[in-house]
Amino acid sequence: MEEGTYNLQQQINVLQGIDADVILLQEAQVSKTKKGTCSATHSKSQAGQIAEALGMQHSKFKTLAILTKFDIVSTYKGTFSDKASGGKSFMRSLIRTSNNEQFFVYNTHLERFHTAVRSKQLKQFSEILA
Repeated sequence: MEEGTYNLQQQINVLQGIDADVILLQEAQVSKTKKGTCSATHSKSQAGQIAEALGMQHSKFKTLAILTKFDIVSTYKGTFSDKASGGKSFMRSLIRTSNNEQFFVYNTHLERFHTAVRSKQLKQFSEILA
């Protein structure tokens, strides 16, 4: 697959073969109305379509998504405070397994091109992890 293009069914097939308990997505299309995203006949986001095909629950925020075979108990969603970050975001979900064990999963998308902004984001994210 070429960079910048995607075949949703091909992605689903690969993910089915992996059989992961948790999948994190960044830059997932969350709106069926954006050009080049989900099929016009489908009412779910890209993350929702993948989760449905894999039989997973999911939580999404902006272009991030957490998919899991287990129960999502709660999700905290936030956006980095630095205005130069362009609205980059993060999320944390509390997951409960079938054995009633719980763990946190974190997903973020950091600034790619500006080192100073990325450093601020990492500092803020490390405070969230603490």
